[in-house]
Amino acid sequence: MATAVVLLARWFVGFDAISSFIARYPGEYHLPESAPVGIPGWLAWNHFFNLFLMILIIRTGLQVRHQRKPPAYWSSKRSPKVSINLWLHQSLDLLWLVNGLVFVVLLFASGHWMRIIPTSWEVFPHALSAALQYMTLDWPTENGWVNYNALQQLAYFATVSAGGRHRIPPQC
Repeated sequence: MATAVVLLARWFVGFDAISSFIARYPGEYHLPESAPVGIPGWLAWNHFFNLFLMILIIRTGLQVRHQRKPPAYWSSKRSPKVSINLWLHQSLDLLWLVNGLVFVVLLFASGHWMRIIPTSWEVFPHALSAALQYMTLDWPTENGWVNYNALQQLAYFATVSAGGRHRIPPQC
């Protein structure tokens, strides 16, 4: 199936109109002049901490799901007894949300939002061009340190904007 997609895409890109479209829209458009260059240290640490928390959330979620009798309970005057594993799991969930909030605040405070939020309608033809280039296995020019290609930018934008819409279930 994948071979058929690649062969079909290569045939499709062989048309003059499509090859001129790709030449006109190479897959990456220029960011505004005020956009910061490079990846800041806080972003690398935020991504590392995010991965670390997700691994711990998965681990504690599996512990909660497979526990017969919890090793200990946590309770307060206002709430009933809660398994210590469930308490840890939900505490990690809260930390993960705080980490996401820190990411969004720093993203907008530093101006790096321009790297993942489209600033021009040109993003759509460039994204289509990048998708065609990926399908032909002729990768678009990669310059991720300075600017993502339009398809990557739309994917990151969709991921970050959808991140805040998930509801945490009461028990995982």
